[in-house]
Amino acid sequence: MSSDRHRQIRLNLDLNVSPVMLFRGIAVWRDIGLLSDTQVKQLCSQHLSDRLPPATPVTIPKLAQKAAVQIDREIPPKKESPLARITQSLMEELSVRWLLFLGVFMVVASSGVLAASQWERFPASGQYGVMWAYTIVFAIA
Repeated sequence: MSSDRHRQIRLNLDLNVSPVMLFRGIAVWRDIGLLSDTQVKQLCSQHLSDRLPPATPVTIPKLAQKAAVQIDREIPPKKESPLARITQSLMEELSVRWLLFLGVFMVVASSGVLAASQWERFPASGQYGVMWAYTIVFAIA
């Protein structure tokens, strides 16, 4: 008896209905379990969609091809001088370098303020050492 329950019944209907009504009917049959998702896809692709026209290759006329080749030959690639490339590179990295300089300045200035506030506590040799250290740091920066 269990094999009787799972038999498939093939049903062919010729109906004159609108696509909206067909879609609603298919949805109802799917909801109550009479159609599987695969069958719904098959029905919809056969009856609810239009075939796309075959793709036509795009061709460029020979005259346009010759003109493009001739234009490519007439326009030589621009050669930049080394100075122009260096200037361009500097302009591209100007903001990064500016931020780097600003960071170094803030570190040196804040440590200078700290050293100045404690200046009298340093011995004379320590004061000369601090002065030399700041001179070297500013020269490197």
